[in-house]
Amino acid sequence: MDDVNQLLKKGIQALKAGQREQARALLMQVIEVDEENERAWLWLSGAVGSDEERRICLENVLTLNPQNKVARKGLAKLNAAPINEEILPPSLEARAAQAVKSEPENRGGWWSEPVVEEPSTKAAVKQFDDVWSGHEELCAFCATPITKVRDRCPQCNRKLIAKALVNVVPGKYYGRLLTWVVIFLCLRLVSIVLVFLFVEEVVPGLDRVSLLMESVGPFVPMMVAAAGIFKRETWAYWLLLLAAIFEVGSLAYIVADSGNPFLLCCMSPFLLFALFILYTIYMAGEDFQKRPVRRVAVVSDRLKNPADLDKVAQKLAREGKWASAVLYWQRAVGRASGHAPYLLRLGRAYGKLGFYERSLDALQSALDAARNSETRQEIEKELVQVTRLSRAAEAEGKGEGGAGNR
Repeated sequence: MDDVNQLLKKGIQALKAGQREQARALLMQVIEVDEENERAWLWLSGAVGSDEERRICLENVLTLNPQNKVARKGLAKLNAAPINEEILPPSLEARAAQAVKSEPENRGGWWSEPVVEEPSTKAAVKQFDDVWSGHEELCAFCATPITKVRDRCPQCNRKLIAKALVNVVPGKYYGRLLTWVVIFLCLRLVSIVLVFLFVEEVVPGLDRVSLLMESVGPFVPMMVAAAGIFKRETWAYWLLLLAAIFEVGSLAYIVADSGNPFLLCCMSPFLLFALFILYTIYMAGEDFQKRPVRRVAVVSDRLKNPADLDKVAQKLAREGKWASAVLYWQRAVGRASGHAPYLLRLGRAYGKLGFYERSLDALQSALDAARNSETRQEIEKELVQVTRLSRAAEAEGKGEGGAGNR
């Protein structure tokens, strides 16, 4: 805890001295150790480079302490910032002027006064008055607020109760299991070929067919199970476990019954390897456990690395769980300041859910942060598409945040 306090102190000093990059690095170290450090999130909002990242930091502060006056004031400043009527500037000159205007350094700095945390009894002021500013449970798919008594989402009609993996991110034994299973299956296939070709020459009188059946027997179910293991299917885990037990028994029988030094030397390493895999399968069991869960938008506290958060968010998006994906991308953006691809994906996810104002805000931040021409073109295309959708929604009278106002 003393180390965390020292890092926090150094980060604050660096920010006050105008060393924003150093301050951001130090404050991120604090958050990696203590994700619920209110002061670290508050000061980090002054070190990040875009309004979207700043907003996420301040909203995290208000999640931890809704009465934080400084965070409310920061969000009020963001809310008072001018909004461009045209999302895409009509010329390169206008785009350059917009970029200069959006830089924090050109607005006199983010914090215009010392940060003093004062208690307040007033409600927190939010940049956007929608579901992301509240504390309600949201449908993992469409971000509609739900109640615990419902079995289905009132908007998308998806089931809110389903069996899901206990560990969203698999542990270290799962990765080892995949590696060892593939290696073992390859070696086992080689041993089957060798037995079929050379066993009668090395061990005269030994029944090739029976020995081959004993070798192939557990190999087939292990191959089937290995395919399901990659998808973390529970049935595949139990099938692999039974096949591994049978494999160990089969190898132990061959080693004990052969009485031949050649077979003993060949099969003993396989037996030891099979025992090791059996142990790994047992230890990886929790990564295949499923339990009934509510399909609400949540984010795992186990993930710290922005790349891992982004990977999970993309997987959730492919499954249609856009609301959960938003939470992961919000955290990735908060941990990787100025990362244009994360901001782009966050903006795209907001747009998918009908939160067009948030989407445009995130995409504009992504455009300001992007340095690659291809990335900028992709962001501009997304901005055009979301702008059209936003105007169409306004024409239909839906307003901002399709899911939020449902």
